[in-house]
Amino acid sequence: MIHVSVEIDTSFQNLINEATAQKVVNHVCDREQIDPGNVTIIFTSDETLRKMKNQYFSIDAYTDVITFNLEDDGESIDGEIYISPERAAENARIFGESTESELHRLIIHGTLHLLGYDDQLPEDQKTMKGLEDQYLAEVYQSDKSS
Repeated sequence: MIHVSVEIDTSFQNLINEATAQKVVNHVCDREQIDPGNVTIIFTSDETLRKMKNQYFSIDAYTDVITFNLEDDGESIDGEIYISPERAAENARIFGESTESELHRLIIHGTLHLLGYDDQLPEDQKTMKGLEDQYLAEVYQSDKSS
């Protein structure tokens, strides 16, 4: 099983369920046959992610998720996923989704990046979107059957 730590900026405590965030990461890793490992999810402000994007990628823009792989080649998964609940809420409004669903999609997206998936090319974006849709549906289906 993947050990998942969740850190939530106090202003977003009411938006995120830590146990659900852990469940989403573990579901993706189970389906991708990844075990063991460590993932830390940090829910923080739009401004923090903008500064990180500028510092680490030299792009001064807002973003919804940033992922950092910390493992060396051949080691178990180890990484950090930074998510902006503010950006997730804005995306949810744009796409007609719930904020909760968008947050779960971002957790899945970040986890897929930790597992080596990329979304730079259109075909890679299509693959990741398909996996996001699949895993999101599976997570919600397992919630209904629990």
